[in-house]
Amino acid sequence: MSIFGIYIPLWAFVLIVIAGVIIGWKIIKFALKLLITFIIALLIVAALDYFNIFALLRNFLTGI
Repeated sequence: MSIFGIYIPLWAFVLIVIAGVIIGWKIIKFALKLLITFIIALLIVAALDYFNIFALLRNFLTGI
């Protein structure tokens, strides 16, 4: 197989594709973990805001 005028054996091309798929899957898996963590953190903050925890904490810390 010739790519850009460079001859690459088929077995090497297959190994490169497999390595690319594995690395790509690991990147996608990491991004999904980050997304889920971010969504969970936002839901926790939204729940704390819904129950006025931040206002209670502010009033407690300022002594009002």
